[in-house]
Amino acid sequence: MNKFLVAIIGLIIISNTSFSQAREPIETSEDNSNGPYSKGNTVVGGFVGGNFFGQFWNVNAVGTYGKFVINRLAVAGTGFANIGFGNQTYSFGPQATYYILNNQISPVVEVNLQYYTEKNTYGLDTRTKGYFSQALAGVNYVGFGGLGATLLLNYNLLYDLEYTEIDTGNSFKLAKPQRLGTTFRINYFF
Repeated sequence: MNKFLVAIIGLIIISNTSFSQAREPIETSEDNSNGPYSKGNTVVGGFVGGNFFGQFWNVNAVGTYGKFVINRLAVAGTGFANIGFGNQTYSFGPQATYYILNNQISPVVEVNLQYYTEKNTYGLDTRTKGYFSQALAGVNYVGFGGLGATLLLNYNLLYDLEYTEIDTGNSFKLAKPQRLGTTFRINYFF
């Protein structure tokens, strides 16, 4: 965990130092005309999906709303809901996203902290709740009119989820997944 976090912080520092020679100086203005990552701008993102296979169905939605507190750094709230056959899952919490370049295509790093709760009534009646935090790194693209897409690799930094079987009262902590995941998000910058 610590090596990964140090690598992400090092990437930000090196990127700022390396690219500062190559890019044009960013001038501040009241109208935020410096592009989508300007201080005061808003970013809204998310997706809706689902699976519909016979009786085992689910619908999920992810949403993000944030503001750029300084050029290229957005602070946001994010939420997730998954409702399906015998299952309801929700998570929400803060995130910070740093866009390394002020370009149409930019490397991006992100950290988040999510409160998580799940209720499962198919088979055993179970509950899972707690929190987790992730570090994410990837690339963001902003196209015409501020519409964009982000593709990220994510790694769990903190993972504290407790699983409880309601019928038996048995409860235990879930093991931290030790693998990389992916995240894809559609964004709108304005």
